Amino acid sequence: MAVSYTRGRVRLAIDVTRQDPILDAVTGDAPAIWRGTDLGIEIGLFVGDLGLIAIGQFASITAEVRDAATRTAIVYATKTIALAQLNQNLTTDQWSSGDDQHAVFAWTSEETRWPIDGALEREFWLVFSAVTTDASPRRITLGATSILLREDGTGEPANSPIPGDPLFLTAEQTAALIGDAVRSENAPGKTILLKSPNGQFGRLIGVDNSGTAFDTIVSLV
Repeated sequence: MAVSYTRGRVRLAIDVTRQDPILDAVTGDAPAIWRGTDLGIEIGLFVGDLGLIAIGQFASITAEVRDAATRTAIVYATKTIALAQLNQNLTTDQWSSGDDQHAVFAWTSEETRWPIDGALEREFWLVFSAVTTDASPRRITLGATSILLREDGTGEPANSPIPGDPLFLTAEQTAALIGDAVRSENAPGKTILLKSPNGQFGRLIGVDNSGTAFDTIVSLV
């Protein structure tokens, strides 16, 4: 029987009593995704061996993607799901069969283009937290784990230079090389003079007052 596949899928059983890395229930490995893919991160929340958590006590649940090294630096992506969108009727059988979950954090392909700085892969930190429905709301951490982002190359121009490639110049380097000679609009009377290696001849390019373009070789000695 053919199976539907419309986006990347990561499925995490989060035990709120533990701080161990969380494995992807789909693959059995640490979570890993392609960069720039539509993605659904499915979560089920558990309290140790006691079973599923009472999800109705949460006003919202938030997922954040952060730098793995510092965890407190830039938030590269974040999603919040309110109580009304949480599944309060999830059963253990539904979770075990992969048919349902407490929540799905849906990310578009543009939202999973987290920076990898020219590398082929980079590890990020994925953390889940909740705000309770108490009269004085509490913020609690539900769980966290690393997630690996791999570059697949899809949608990238084939001729894009690799950062630092000496065969290419950055915009700033190009502007410095050209200087004021080429602009979207030059001052009246502005011409361009290209000099020969020996400095004896030049190629003069410009427009005269009659509107005629000229491109001529001139002697510089």
